[in-house]
Amino acid sequence: MDQKKCLVRYLKQKENERKRKMKTLSRILVGTALITGLNGCYPLQHAIKLKKYEPLSKEQKDSLLNKLNPGLKEYLKDVYVIDEKDLGKNSYAHTHYNKKTTICFSEEFKNKSGSHFHEAAHVRNYALDKHKSDFSKRWKKIADFKYGKKNIKNVWYSWPFILKDITWKDGTDNPKNGLLNPYSSTSKNEDAAEFVGCLSYDKNPEDIEELDKNYTTDSLALTKEVSEYKSEMDSYSFLKNSLLSKPFLSARDSLQLKLYSSQLTLCSSIIELSSFILESKSSRNASSLENYSRLYPLYFADTTDSRYQQKLDLLEEYNFLTKAEHDTLSEKLGSLYYLREKDLEKPKDKSGK
Repeated sequence: MDQKKCLVRYLKQKENERKRKMKTLSRILVGTALITGLNGCYPLQHAIKLKKYEPLSKEQKDSLLNKLNPGLKEYLKDVYVIDEKDLGKNSYAHTHYNKKTTICFSEEFKNKSGSHFHEAAHVRNYALDKHKSDFSKRWKKIADFKYGKKNIKNVWYSWPFILKDITWKDGTDNPKNGLLNPYSSTSKNEDAAEFVGCLSYDKNPEDIEELDKNYTTDSLALTKEVSEYKSEMDSYSFLKNSLLSKPFLSARDSLQLKLYSSQLTLCSSIIELSSFILESKSSRNASSLENYSRLYPLYFADTTDSRYQQKLDLLEEYNFLTKAEHDTLSEKLGSLYYLREKDLEKPKDKSGK
């Protein structure tokens, strides 16, 4: 019986780890496969397993990738939807290049539009390189950055060593150096693909601004409430001390004294509660903004770094983006950076938080 309980607990733990891994990597990599590497290579074992699958028909492929523009579809040949275990460890979608340009999606990732744009960008990138285009050369010149895994830190669950997060070396993950996120820094191909992946964004900057405005309105109201009750406390404290300074207290004075003490206790409780709510709201808002910065890094980029816009311009020039897509992304680029600046201006406690 104990063995059965242990087995059930073990299987449940494995399933929870798998779900957590899926959620985290979906957020960080938007469907990017870690095993893809820097040049579209993939393990021989995967190639052998792929033989038991059939690529999607043209109708299935067009239906699945219906949001892709013509440029992203131009060089795409085969698309497979296969079992997750046949994709490789920590892999849910990837692109590889042999005689044909192929994308593989896991069953769970096949409907994630972020992975569609990201992997299709790899396809076009590889094809342009094959055709001796100067896209990659010009991208590297704009980036002016040394790509490589040395730029990032992988954060793993202690067991069973499943990737939990990818950050910069300092533990942060915000856009910087003309890059949208830490994963972008691993290669020129990933950098370009992460920019194209922005086409899958399901929220506009205005949606996120509205949430921050609601927080600001609530916090101002709470701050005002705390200030008013502090003023009341000062008044009651003054009245109470005035009574206590009398050499003799009448029965009426004693009742007043009890009333002032009760009011002081009430004000103190309200101030404590409001301060707690204010701190909780501030913490939740900061956490939300941090999460949005991970999910929509283009909005939080520092536009004083001209590399962001130059990369978008180059992607349009080489048909990764249509003019309409380019103009939309350019308009939204860095539109929420002021929220990051506002967060940086907040006073920090001794722990640095």
